[in-house]
Amino acid sequence: MIAEQYVKEAARIRARHNQLMDQMGKMETQLAGYKQRLKDMQATLDSIAESKIPDAQKQTQLNSSVTDIERTYTSIMSQFKPVQDELGKLSKDANLLYAALKERYPDADDKMLQSELGKALRSREGS
Repeated sequence: MIAEQYVKEAARIRARHNQLMDQMGKMETQLAGYKQRLKDMQATLDSIAESKIPDAQKQTQLNSSVTDIERTYTSIMSQFKPVQDELGKLSKDANLLYAALKERYPDADDKMLQSELGKALRSREGS
């Protein structure tokens, strides 16, 4: 039997991981929109580069398009970075939990720990 403190920590990690994965799934739709927007921006850049307008005007339009791309990138990163950071933290928490379990139960192999922890988590979810 695995001590309750470890089961609680595993449940917390798993629940938060699942929340973040759901959040990432919802962001995928948004990302598809960003992808299309970037494709449209690429087409705009190509159109500007091939146009017969004066070079100074081309430069101004290209700079404007590049600024739009930078804004889009910043927007994407501002949404995904916190989720990525938290997933990284959860990974570290999971590694710390694993180390604590190995220290507390030195005679248990990984398979046994995984099985016992899984049973405890299922039992906890059922109650």
